[in-house]
Amino acid sequence: MPRSERYELRSIRSGSTGSELYVSFGLSSPLERWDAFHIVCAKKVDDQDRELGMNTIYLERFDQAYSCYKGASSIRVSQRQVDLHLTKTGAKALDFKPLLQFVLPPQLAGVRKALTVFKRMPRYECGRLVQVLTRRSRR
Repeated sequence: MPRSERYELRSIRSGSTGSELYVSFGLSSPLERWDAFHIVCAKKVDDQDRELGMNTIYLERFDQAYSCYKGASSIRVSQRQVDLHLTKTGAKALDFKPLLQFVLPPQLAGVRKALTVFKRMPRYECGRLVQVLTRRSRR
């Protein structure tokens, strides 16, 4: 069974620009006391993006040295947590174990907005691997 890591979030921010949707987590990890994790979904891709493998979610930690495309095989989002299954490429590039669980504390500001942003991601080619679990889909 793949190894996993679990982090309780300190902060969460999300939003949209003309070209992307993003959700950013603040956390503490063994690598960085003030770590960050960014999930970015481009709204549009072209043939060159597809050729270069940039037609999927972009993941980045606190620095671009820890970033990649094609880093996750799935991202499952619920009101309580965000689960990522990283590819081998993602685990290596991001310096995380293959299974990541980000816990959303109940009183954490910004969770509702982030859930709204996550719900929009699957509408775009880059966000197809994002699945937002509703109460109905968990039954």
